Amino acid sequence: MPWGLKRYQQTRQLHFVTFSCYHRRPLLADPQAHGMFVQTLETVRRWYGLWLIGYVVMPEHVHLLLSEPERKNLALVLQMLKQMVCRKLQPTSVGGPSYREAKGGAFDFFHHKRPAHPSQTSNRPSATMEIDL
Repeated sequence: MPWGLKRYQQTRQLHFVTFSCYHRRPLLADPQAHGMFVQTLETVRRWYGLWLIGYVVMPEHVHLLLSEPERKNLALVLQMLKQMVCRKLQPTSVGGPSYREAKGGAFDFFHHKRPAHPSQTSNRPSATMEIDL
């Protein structure tokens, strides 16, 4: 977790979540990959009892506005979503090396390289921001 980032879970509020593909590669630009992500998002939403308020799937990143899950915690739900998408997508659907081969694991499809020290952080917003409604 990045230095200084605080997570607020199990507060019964909405969460705005952004994550990107490994090395910000446009792995979701392909219509098949995009469709697979949306289908998997719906599956995970039903399994864990999420309210999905809105989402945007861009070629190299995803934005989600969602509630906390009825079952488990948000971190586990996002882990499951990323893992399932990574495992379902095959090299033939987008081309190039497989998603899992990109760095040797199932979670690397949406890998964020974390800075080692706060002085190395960018001006980009944190990966998770909470919204009070």
